[in-house]
Amino acid sequence: IMCGRYSLNARADEIVELFKLAESIAFGPRYNIAPTQMAPIIRFDGDTQQRRLDLVQWGLTPKWMKGQRPIINVRSETIADKPTFRKAFQERRCLVPATGFYEWQKLGTAKQPFHIRHGDQPLFAFAGIWDRFKADDDELIESYAILTTSPNEVTAPIHNRMPVILDPAGCERWLDPSIEEAGALADLFEPISADQTIAEPVSSHVNSATHDDERCIEPLAKGV
Repeated sequence: IMCGRYSLNARADEIVELFKLAESIAFGPRYNIAPTQMAPIIRFDGDTQQRRLDLVQWGLTPKWMKGQRPIINVRSETIADKPTFRKAFQERRCLVPATGFYEWQKLGTAKQPFHIRHGDQPLFAFAGIWDRFKADDDELIESYAILTTSPNEVTAPIHNRMPVILDPAGCERWLDPSIEEAGALADLFEPISADQTIAEPVSSHVNSATHDDERCIEPLAKGV
């Protein structure tokens, strides 16, 4: 699994201000967002011509995937070529607000979790896509996936992939509905620079998806 957990311990009003949203929705700080859980995404509403914030399920769940795990990550290098994702890439791109993400470094038989942050932007966004599927009971399920890319020098020793993190200008372009060509967005898939990346070891408390509190992001004391 690639980016399988992330944090969003920011206030709703901070998200509204940074991403220029017309209105907000109620949700509290999240320290350990896991697949199949509901989390905020930002998308462009063609009807109102405004950005909207919605709670959507993490993990694409098309009907043909019965019995399989939801798709939580999509490789940015091939997203425009895969029939499964091509339409969503062209028409249903979204921002996934975050304050950090987790990766686990293999150390022998053990795994050490790291909380990885953007050094210059306490609140930022992953590039994402969303889709809408009809369940067997005709319920419409909206879900999203996070794009991944190759790691930078800080994340490479921890994991071989990392999420696509967008700067403010990249967020504008990613949500622009007039852009449908993959080539016009390909430069956004470069990993953020290593000098913008902070990776801190955290405790195994984060390993359980039922834990969603400040302990998840607390750095381990040096020497531990």
